Amino acid sequence: MAKFKIKRSADTDFTEAQLPHNRIDAFFDCIKLRWREFFIIGFIIMLSMLPIFALGLVRDNLIADAINKNEIANAQYTLLFFDAVSILFYLLPAVAFAGAFRVIRNIAWADIVFFKEDFKDGIKLNFKIFSFVFLLVGTGIFLVDYFMISAPDTFKGVPIGLSVMLLIPIAIFIIVQGTLYNISFSASLRNGVYLFAKSILRSFIASLVTVMPIVFSLLSDTITKHICLVGYMVVFMPWVCLGLFLFGCSVLDKHINAKSHPKIVGKGLSKIKEENK
Repeated sequence: MAKFKIKRSADTDFTEAQLPHNRIDAFFDCIKLRWREFFIIGFIIMLSMLPIFALGLVRDNLIADAINKNEIANAQYTLLFFDAVSILFYLLPAVAFAGAFRVIRNIAWADIVFFKEDFKDGIKLNFKIFSFVFLLVGTGIFLVDYFMISAPDTFKGVPIGLSVMLLIPIAIFIIVQGTLYNISFSASLRNGVYLFAKSILRSFIASLVTVMPIVFSLLSDTITKHICLVGYMVVFMPWVCLGLFLFGCSVLDKHINAKSHPKIVGKGLSKIKEENK
């Protein structure tokens, strides 16, 4: 059986000197040179999210109908019911993101990409830790909405603020560790808390980037909102994943890899600049 292999063209088969010297350059080089792979990744992620989007579309229509009838309690019940039903469906994007991050890792490291094989390896090696994270995401959305409904007005913003400032950054580090190491969820969680404490400001910025799709919830038209979400998943989500992976690697290189995994410190980047300092 023929293998599905995506090769670099001759002008992208880098020598050491041609590799990017920092991760900002690496980000733009990856997008420019591997845009086809990123489009495929985005399409796969979008497909994995379709059941959740479909549930969200039905939910939003039912909630709008209940609000129009001034049935506020019914609208709140509908929101929580669909949040609960959606939790298990987050296992589908867990599969997609587990495979996608493996491919993204190899792209960021300037390795040759065997897309199909790398994607399957990512699922096999990373699904367990990704499934924990995505089930927690689904559960977290339910808990945030429940708190927003039941909490006094003064505290309604607390769960969203806590998620953005603490939980999401730790989840990012867990995912990046799962892509790099053979590590348990509990160990990656401990490391995630440690890494967050060492990079609070940068982690907060990464968290804000992660929650950008929230802006689509401001759209009043349900169909338009979900079309925008689909487009975002195809075009921008792979770029976000790349950015988060590179960010995670930069923090891990400084605080963990330098001592425990020196061979992958700065992998995919040129060492020439460092040697000439």
